[in-house]
Amino acid sequence: MPSDRQCEDPEWQHEKKNTVLRSTSAAQEKKTAISELVTCARTSLDSQARQLEYLSAKVRDKLDLLNSLQSKTPAEQIKVLFQEWDTNRDGFVDFQELALGLSRLGPQELIGAAADSAVKCLTEFDADQNQKLSLDEMDTFVKNVAEQSHSELADVTQLLILTALQSQPQDKVNQTILSVVRNEAVKRVKKAQEYTRALKDPRMSELFRTFDRNSDGQISFAELAFAIKKLDTSSSLAEARSLGVDCLLLVDADSQRHLGEPEFAKFIQRLCILCGKKFTELADKLLALAHANLGPSADDDSAMMELQESVTGRPDAAQTLADRKVHHLFDLWDKDGDGKISLVELALGLRKFHPSASINEAASKAAE
Repeated sequence: MPSDRQCEDPEWQHEKKNTVLRSTSAAQEKKTAISELVTCARTSLDSQARQLEYLSAKVRDKLDLLNSLQSKTPAEQIKVLFQEWDTNRDGFVDFQELALGLSRLGPQELIGAAADSAVKCLTEFDADQNQKLSLDEMDTFVKNVAEQSHSELADVTQLLILTALQSQPQDKVNQTILSVVRNEAVKRVKKAQEYTRALKDPRMSELFRTFDRNSDGQISFAELAFAIKKLDTSSSLAEARSLGVDCLLLVDADSQRHLGEPEFAKFIQRLCILCGKKFTELADKLLALAHANLGPSADDDSAMMELQESVTGRPDAAQTLADRKVHHLFDLWDKDGDGKISLVELALGLRKFHPSASINEAASKAAE
C-alpha cells in the first residue's frame, strides 16, 4: 500500500498513472491478439470444412457415377469416359489428356510409353487429322481396344472409367512432363498422319508398280538404282548405284536390300520433303515423270544387268550399306562430335534401343 505522503507526491502519481496505462494497453493487446487468433482459427476451420464438403460431394458424385454404369448403354459409357478424359471441356481429347489417361493404366515410369501410345492412337484413330479425338473417334478407339484384347466392350470401358476417376499421386508430375513433350509429340502425329495419307493414296501404289519392274511386289536395289538413273539422265550408273545405297540406308529398316510398299512410301516422302512439298502436292508430277522416263528402251536390259551384277556378283554394295549404317549410328551417338563415344554417350545410345530401361540400367550395360 502507498503511504499518504506518496499519494500526495505529484511525480509518484504521474508514474503510477503511466504504469496503469501500460498495464491496460498490454492487456488490450493481449486480448486483441487472442481475438485475432480465434478469428484465424475459425476461418481455417471453415475453409477446411468447405474443402471436405467439396471433396465429399466429389466422392459422392463418383460413387453415383460408378453405381450408374451398369445401367448405361456402351455408347453412354464411352461418353462418360470421354468427359472424364476431356479435362479442359473443349469437346476433344488432345494428346496431353489422352496420354495422361493412358498413364493411369501403368506405373509412373511408363509415362514415356503412355506418350508413345497416345501418338499411335492419334495417328490411327484421328480420322479428321486435327491431332485430337472427337467423341466418335474415341468410340472407335475404345471398340478397337476391346477387339484387340478379346474383351467385352463394357469391361474395357468401365476399367478405363475407373482409372480415370482415381486420381494418382504422380498425375501432376506426369502433366508437367507431358506439357513439355506435347509440341514434339504433335509433330510426330502430323508426320505419321502425312505418311499414312501418302501410303493410302492410290497414286503411291501406282508409283510403286512403276518402279517394280518385275512385278514381284518389292523394289530391289537394282530396280531402285535403275529408276534413279532413268529419272536423272545426267547421272551415271555408278552415281545411281551410290544414291541407291543412300536411299536404302534411309528407309530399309530390316536390311533386306529391297523395299516393300510401306518403305517405298517413306522413300518417296523423303524426296518430297527435300522439295519442301507434300506427296499429295507432287503425286501427279511424280507419276507423269515416272511414266515418261521409266518406259522400256533399248539399253534397259544391259543397264539392269550391270546393276544386278553390282549386287549379286560384287557384295561390296551390301558391305557399303552396312558400313554406312555403322558410320551413321556412330555419328548419331557421338553427341559432341569429338570422334569418340564416351560412356555417357554410349549409355544414352543404348537406351534408345530399350526406352523402358532406366538410366542406371543403360549405364551398367554400357560399362560391361
